[in-house]
Amino acid sequence: MKVLGFEVKEMEGMELASIHNVGPYMGDQKLFENMFNKLMDWAGPKNLMTETTKMVSVYHNDPMTLPEEEHEMSVCISVAKEVTGSGDIKRIKLQSGKYAIGRYELSDNEYEDAWTNIIREKMVEANVEMLDGECFEVYLNNPEEHESGKQILDICIPVK
Repeated sequence: MKVLGFEVKEMEGMELASIHNVGPYMGDQKLFENMFNKLMDWAGPKNLMTETTKMVSVYHNDPMTLPEEEHEMSVCISVAKEVTGSGDIKRIKLQSGKYAIGRYELSDNEYEDAWTNIIREKMVEANVEMLDGECFEVYLNNPEEHESGKQILDICIPVK
């Protein structure tokens, strides 16, 4: 795991098209890949994928406090307000607000380490307290195009 940065800042809300999952997801790269592929299959013919489109995973509850079968997450892409969902594709909005943002470069097995780093180290050092709300990851590259196959992402956590 490589920490590339950390900051606390105000973020604008984001309009998203999403596919929702209830159940175990931690460490299941195949689940994420299948969900993103389904989302891309929907978005591609609608010409929704542009150079400014953000790919995001939203975590709707705290997986450390619930049994796996109650874990909820969504994989998403940013879309314009006028875009509507269909079938399994639903619309959600991430709220504007103050977020702790950690930027990481990760291998597939390092996501939990990154989340531990931002919550137990970076946020403690910055003296910021987590708010109830949805945490999310914003993916900044395609790991298949990275020289070491790594994902670069921002972990975003709402704070007071």
